[in-house]
Amino acid sequence: MEDKFRVIVADDEKLIANNIAMNIEKTHPGFRVAGIAHDGAEALRMTEELLPHVVFSDIKMPVINGLELFGLLAERRPGIKKVIISGYDDFQFVRDALQNQAFDYLLKPVNREELRNTLEKMYSELNSRRGEIVAESSQSPGQIVDAVQHYIRDNLAQPINFSATAARYGFSGSYLTRIFRNRVGISPHRFLTECRIFTAKQLLTDTELLIREVGARVGYTDSFHFCKIFKQNTGISPSQYRKKSACSGDLIPE
Repeated sequence: MEDKFRVIVADDEKLIANNIAMNIEKTHPGFRVAGIAHDGAEALRMTEELLPHVVFSDIKMPVINGLELFGLLAERRPGIKKVIISGYDDFQFVRDALQNQAFDYLLKPVNREELRNTLEKMYSELNSRRGEIVAESSQSPGQIVDAVQHYIRDNLAQPINFSATAARYGFSGSYLTRIFRNRVGISPHRFLTECRIFTAKQLLTDTELLIREVGARVGYTDSFHFCKIFKQNTGISPSQYRKKSACSGDLIPE
């Protein structure tokens, strides 16, 4: 694990972006600027490629603005620290940034002391999290995959965010998919679907729950979506499956 925390800076004004990047590295030795983006879409791609710990972003950028970028990062990479930088001293921007889980909000031109305070707070939190990750990472890939399988089976009715699950262990969703596939033979998303469908079959066979209730029990709150996924995986609808299982008295193989 590298000593410095990786940072991405996003600002459509190149000189400002370069200046912010330079000041981050000069102000705190614990951070390294891994990339500079000039629009929100480029910044989003960089987060997938470079796996930063921190993203500094201007609010007003082309393609995807800073607030939209932070909203997407909150969904895909919830562990990333996010700092909004803007020349607009507007409470609405501040509120929206905080709703998208921004760590801090800095006004242009960025004050060196304010930047130092932000970096020091982030460094303290990231270092604390790093210690937790080191402890968790002492588990082997096999142990992590086993834990994820148990978590999936125990939470079929709940939304499962695999990026957040991977972030708990300090790595990317793609790495979790790779070690999961190596051990189980399928992706965690596919494993989740198979568990949900198998449990749905049991409920259709062994209970008199309505179709929509069965779907909700296995994580599909939209009954139309549940029926669509069920048919894609079994070749028949849930109601057809229930009728056939009633005749056969057993679960029907896929």
